[in-house]
Amino acid sequence: WPNMLTICKAKDIPTIVVNARLSEKSQQKYQRFQSLFSAPLQTLTHILCQDENDQRRFKTLGLNQAQLSVTGTVKFDIQFSESIINSGLSLRQQLGKQRPVVIASSTHKGEDEISIDIYKQLQKQHKDLLMLLIPRHPHRGDDIAKLLAESNLDHVQRSKTKGLEQASSMNVYLADTLGEVGLWYALADVVLMGGTFTWAGHNPLEPLKAGKPTYSGPNMQNFRDMSDVLTKKGVLVICEDEQEVTNHLNNALSDKEFLSSFVEKSQTAIESMTGATDIVITALRAKIKG
Repeated sequence: WPNMLTICKAKDIPTIVVNARLSEKSQQKYQRFQSLFSAPLQTLTHILCQDENDQRRFKTLGLNQAQLSVTGTVKFDIQFSESIINSGLSLRQQLGKQRPVVIASSTHKGEDEISIDIYKQLQKQHKDLLMLLIPRHPHRGDDIAKLLAESNLDHVQRSKTKGLEQASSMNVYLADTLGEVGLWYALADVVLMGGTFTWAGHNPLEPLKAGKPTYSGPNMQNFRDMSDVLTKKGVLVICEDEQEVTNHLNNALSDKEFLSSFVEKSQTAIESMTGATDIVITALRAKIKG
């Protein structure tokens, strides 16, 4: 990218970074090699930052205020289509409308065991509980299926069969496919966000957009600014350990009124944070005018 920016500058082509994010780790890395990256960064026409913290970190790399502005994050503007929602609700009927459903989403290696353990603890209180296990990397599906078998859990592996003949008896639906996460969030009751025990976190926005109570492990470094906002608004809960997650999930599954009211609470919290896409488009039009 340094070469690309240098060439664009030579050809007088505007270069604008949209939805820009700079983590503390990346900031420190660039600062160590600032003599190498400083010149290319100076060629940038503008950087549209997600928030004030990102803007501050970019400033430490030598960019001036005129090159920087804050628009919010366009990720908050994500929308699930009506067809995806309807498909999810239809699938919920096939899985058993009355069954409580917990999702373990975007799990990494080492977190499948944690998810299984949490499921078994929850099952003591919720006998008919179904877990949707969604690995971050679907190619791990066969390994996870083996793990489920060793744990004596009846399961269906979606990549192997689309049928749901075992829906009434299975404990776990292993959703080892790509591009269907919106479908799963539409039919869930509660969500455990993976990547938060053995990784540095994943975006919690999608399940919250679907109106589902969302809980994570302690690691949310990759989405610290976003998670800080969401926790302050009371729609995301970051837990210290596996047992705390289990307790929160159990309480949520036991409170039908809470599950019902959370939809509006979540959407209201996120609605106040949307609109970045329109701001970005306006800024882009101004920067490339003429």
